[in-house]
Amino acid sequence: CRADSSWVWLYESDLSALGDIRMILFVDFDGVLHPQNKGAVFTCTSVLWKVLRLHPKLRVVISSSWRWDRTLGNMKRLMTANGGEDLADRIIGATPKLRHTFYANSRQMECEAWLKSNGLSDMPWLALDDKPELFEPGSVHLYLVDPRLGLTNADVAGISRGIGGSQEVVVND
Repeated sequence: CRADSSWVWLYESDLSALGDIRMILFVDFDGVLHPQNKGAVFTCTSVLWKVLRLHPKLRVVISSSWRWDRTLGNMKRLMTANGGEDLADRIIGATPKLRHTFYANSRQMECEAWLKSNGLSDMPWLALDDKPELFEPGSVHLYLVDPRLGLTNADVAGISRGIGGSQEVVVND
């Protein structure tokens, strides 16, 4: 843990499941794994599961504010319940809880801090998020999700392009 007047570094990671990794996918919850302000939660996780099954060398790091008051194990269970349990080991951590005085680009800084703290600064990465202001303008690392819908099957091909998948993506509902 490193602390000074503007930063607090607290993070949780389980790199034992890193394996043969090609890319890190940072995943937000609200507006991504479920529509923003709709009540029901984790209604879009099956779309994330499709992406993970299409890209077996992809590993997930949670970048949601939910990480502030939940354990990594609890968040893994929420993300994989009812059909994605086989993917739980692919969720390898949560971004550090950085406290800072500015908001712009803060999610991107948390993603980059996680990569650096785990010795993966050169690892390709993509973030699924619904808030572009949390990333540098025009960031190539952001796949922007419509917060009114959360992830949809239509997003699978776009995310796959962001991952750099050369395979043709066919999504069955």
